[in-house]
Amino acid sequence: MTQWFNNLIPQTAIRAGFSISLVIVLALLLANLSHRDEGVIAGACFEGRVPGLGSIQLTPARDGADSIQIEIPEADYVASLTETKPAGMLRWIVTPRRSDETNGFITLKTPITATNVTAVWEGVGTPTASFELRQFAELSVLRRKRGWAFGEFGSARVFEARLPVLLEHQPWHESMNSLLRAHDVAAAKEFCSMSWAEAWDSVRQPSHGNRWASEISRHIVHHNSRVCSVLEQVYEYTGGAHGNVFLRGWNFLAEGHEARALNLPQLFRDGTPWKERLADLCKADLRRQGASMFTAGGGGIEPEAKLEQGDLTVITLSPAGLRIHFAPYEVGSWAEGTYSVLLPYATIEPLLAIEVVKHFRN
Repeated sequence: MTQWFNNLIPQTAIRAGFSISLVIVLALLLANLSHRDEGVIAGACFEGRVPGLGSIQLTPARDGADSIQIEIPEADYVASLTETKPAGMLRWIVTPRRSDETNGFITLKTPITATNVTAVWEGVGTPTASFELRQFAELSVLRRKRGWAFGEFGSARVFEARLPVLLEHQPWHESMNSLLRAHDVAAAKEFCSMSWAEAWDSVRQPSHGNRWASEISRHIVHHNSRVCSVLEQVYEYTGGAHGNVFLRGWNFLAEGHEARALNLPQLFRDGTPWKERLADLCKADLRRQGASMFTAGGGGIEPEAKLEQGDLTVITLSPAGLRIHFAPYEVGSWAEGTYSVLLPYATIEPLLAIEVVKHFRN
């Protein structure tokens, strides 16, 4: 019987079939490999005030000095890293948003290794001034990886979320951090999920777009003993010419030992036309900034497009006012990037729920 079977199916065919099956099983197992890191401290976040410019924050976007970013939450300026000097010295050029005009330079004079950093502001037409940046938060990182990719074969999904954790601990901070981290864990689970069918397809149909990535970065726009306002940016790549960017604003108010996440309607008085007023103010300012959706001849985009309440959901709050943020494609093309509109409190004072907003104005 054995001899008959061997004559019917040659041993070479059996070995080949076994090898192919083994390769398929290994490929499926590799495609579902997972790895995770949670609570890794990836750097320190600093804040300070620049004479004549306002408050700034220095945050590591990714590992490495070259990716450190400066945010200027109170003013419409952008700080772009221009060079890395010896001993970790960094220099940024500051320009108004959507302009090539130089406003000045920020240069670090000490490495980012201590709790306080000395920097220099060299404004155009203004005296050079030194200022201090103090560490106010640590950057906690959550990482997830699922799958495996080699060249065009396989499929890998990588997720990373960065959460600034305030050093000046308040009891309600634990609640705030728990809410944000729970959001990250759920987002990581959803993004990195991969069925056996998807894993098999990644082996059966090789593709250049087999490495997906999702990155959540955050910076704290404003914080004090009662409130914290955070801007979140999500970059996702799932194939195609480029990834997509999504924005979200988190605004927390302390209630005892708990943090309450505020939504847009809670910031305004009931019965006031705040939706229409905000839409009109945003539309006028976006037209001034050159957002193509509201500019005649904007690449075929309807110049009289409307802003609905659903377009005004990404907000942050600071002593400078209420800022509404727009992701690429929301009010302009991908090449235009993000937009934001700052509404000083005095402009919308009659509409505001004063008892809520007053904590952000300090």
